[in-house]
Formats: sequence, structure tokens, C-alpha cells
Amino acid sequence: MNYTFTKYNSTDKEYFTLLDESCYRPVVERQFGEWNIELQNEFQNNKLQKLPLQIITFDNTRIGCIAFEKFSDHTFIHEILIHPTFQGQGHGSNILKTIAKSSLEKSLPIKLQVLKQNLAINLYKRLGFKKTGTTETHFIMQKNA
Repeated sequence: MNYTFTKYNSTDKEYFTLLDESCYRPVVERQFGEWNIELQNEFQNNKLQKLPLQIITFDNTRIGCIAFEKFSDHTFIHEILIHPTFQGQGHGSNILKTIAKSSLEKSLPIKLQVLKQNLAINLYKRLGFKKTGTTETHFIMQKNA
């Protein structure tokens, strides 16, 4: 598959904002009952300032974004968003497998957290992630080599 990852820059803000809402709104409404625009804008701005976001392009079409970091003892996936139009086509699986490959070859686990009502939990389980913890709002998951 032909994926490219481009570092997020300020010209991507409108795309990211629309992507974030299209991916998270159904999850947030299931889990919390409403989409609070002020709170969500705060979460989005925090992501934009703190995460190493990359725009994912497939065959010259932007399909989502990802943020992950490689540490000495694990890889942490902060965020993976695939636009709903492109979900269910294997993109999330392929991208996660690509990122996981180098960590798993070094026997390093891959970690992430996911909102409890996020259907992506099913994808993570299919890819071998196991629940290792919980917070009030999230499941902590890990895949070992």
C-alpha cells in the first residue's frame, strides 16, 4: 500500500479539525452524551500543540492522521484517526502494522489508550492488543512482541 506521512503544519488545521470531529463525535456522544464544542476545541488545540501529528495520505488523498513516539522501552500511539469515508478498508490495520513492525522486531511493546466507547477497540483486539489497565474514561492497551 502506498502511504505517506507528512508532518502536520498550520495549513492542515482545518482538515484536522474536521477529521477530529468526524472521528470522535459519535464516540464522544456515545460515551458522554453530548459534543461540547468548547471542550472539544480545547482538546484539539492541546493535540495540535503537544503531539507529533502526521497527515496520512494514500494514493495522493488525505485519509487521516497519526501521532506516535518511539521511546527506549516502547512505542506509544497517541492518536490515529482514519476519516470515516476510508474506515473499514484496511488502512488502520496496515498503518498500525507498519508502525508496530520496527518496535516488535526490537521486542518493544506498543501501547495506546482508547476511549471506552470507541469501536476501534475491536480493531486493536484483532491486531493483538490486550487491555492492561483502565482509567475513568479510557482503556489502556498494549501489544507485546
